[in-house]
Amino acid sequence: MVDSFFFVALPYIAIVLLIGGSAYRAFTGAKTAFRGRLAWSARGDLLWTTRSTGFFGRTSIAPAALALHWGLIITIVAHVVGFIGGVGNWPVLVDLFRWGGMAGGMLLFYGASWAFVRRCTAPQLRAMSTLEDYIVL
Repeated sequence: MVDSFFFVALPYIAIVLLIGGSAYRAFTGAKTAFRGRLAWSARGDLLWTTRSTGFFGRTSIAPAALALHWGLIITIVAHVVGFIGGVGNWPVLVDLFRWGGMAGGMLLFYGASWAFVRRCTAPQLRAMSTLEDYIVL
């Protein structure tokens, strides 16, 4: 029962929330003067901006960011390869998915952990962090 939830239902819930939440935010114009109309903008009208943390501890952000982003890319590619292997009945691709997904997941976890520890230990970052920053990490 728990396996069915985590490996069947939860990924679909996450995808629906990603697409639905983005569309809701775009159409409602939360926190802006563009409420009630579609307001995608590169100027930041939707306030989808991040506060820059690169000024504080610049040497420690690079390994965390690289590990986090490459881990995410490897994990996504491994899922696509595994899906193609499963549909095409190619066991080699499914095995590649397992090992590549595990490596990508470990790299992603390492990068996210490093970023979280960095956010908790640097006094300047702790001062500028909000609850949402900790929830995302």
